[in-house]
Amino acid sequence: MSNNLHTLFPFLHTREALLQEIHMHKHLLSQFESWQKEQQQEFVTCSHYLSPKALK
Repeated sequence: MSNNLHTLFPFLHTREALLQEIHMHKHLLSQFESWQKEQQQEFVTCSHYLSPKALK
Protein backbone atom coordinates (compact mmCIF):
# COMPACT_ATOMS: atom_id res chain seq x y z
CA MET A 1 0.00 0.00 0.00
CA SER A 2 1.43 3.34 -0.88
CA ASN A 3 2.36 5.64 1.97
CA ASN A 4 0.12 8.32 0.51
CA LEU A 5 -2.97 6.11 0.70
CA HIS A 6 -2.13 5.02 4.24
CA THR A 7 -1.73 8.66 5.25
CA LEU A 8 -5.18 9.51 3.91
CA PHE A 9 -6.82 6.33 5.25
CA PRO A 10 -4.89 5.14 8.31
CA PHE A 11 -7.44 2.41 9.03
CA LEU A 12 -6.44 0.58 5.83
CA HIS A 13 -3.87 -2.16 6.30
CA THR A 14 -2.27 -4.68 4.00
CA ARG A 15 -3.12 -8.36 4.21
CA GLU A 16 0.39 -8.95 5.49
CA ALA A 17 -0.10 -6.44 8.33
CA LEU A 18 -3.39 -8.09 9.27
CA LEU A 19 -1.84 -11.56 9.31
CA GLN A 20 1.09 -10.26 11.32
CA GLU A 21 -1.30 -8.81 13.90
CA ILE A 22 -3.16 -12.13 14.12
CA HIS A 23 0.09 -14.02 14.65
CA MET A 24 1.19 -11.63 17.40
CA HIS A 25 -1.83 -12.46 19.58
CA LYS A 26 -2.28 -16.00 20.81
CA HIS A 27 -6.08 -15.78 21.15
CA LEU A 28 -6.50 -14.40 17.63
CA LEU A 29 -4.19 -17.02 16.16
CA SER A 30 -5.95 -19.92 17.85
CA GLN A 31 -9.33 -18.67 16.62
CA PHE A 32 -7.98 -18.05 13.11
CA GLU A 33 -6.37 -21.51 12.94
CA SER A 34 -9.59 -23.20 14.06
CA TRP A 35 -11.24 -22.12 10.81
CA GLN A 36 -11.05 -23.93 7.48
CA LYS A 37 -8.64 -22.49 4.91
CA GLU A 38 -11.53 -21.06 2.89
CA GLN A 39 -12.83 -19.23 5.95
CA GLN A 40 -9.37 -17.87 6.70
CA GLN A 41 -9.04 -16.55 3.15
CA GLU A 42 -12.46 -14.94 3.24
CA PHE A 43 -11.72 -13.28 6.59
CA VAL A 44 -8.40 -11.87 5.42
CA THR A 45 -9.92 -10.69 2.15
CA CYS A 46 -12.84 -8.92 3.85
CA SER A 47 -11.03 -7.72 6.97
CA HIS A 48 -7.79 -6.30 5.64
CA TYR A 49 -9.62 -3.00 5.29
CA LEU A 50 -10.15 -2.83 9.05
CA SER A 51 -7.79 -1.69 11.71
CA PRO A 52 -6.27 -4.68 13.51
CA LYS A 53 -7.59 -3.07 16.71
CA ALA A 54 -11.10 -3.75 15.45
CA LEU A 55 -10.33 -7.47 15.53
CA LYS A 56 -9.50 -7.67 19.23
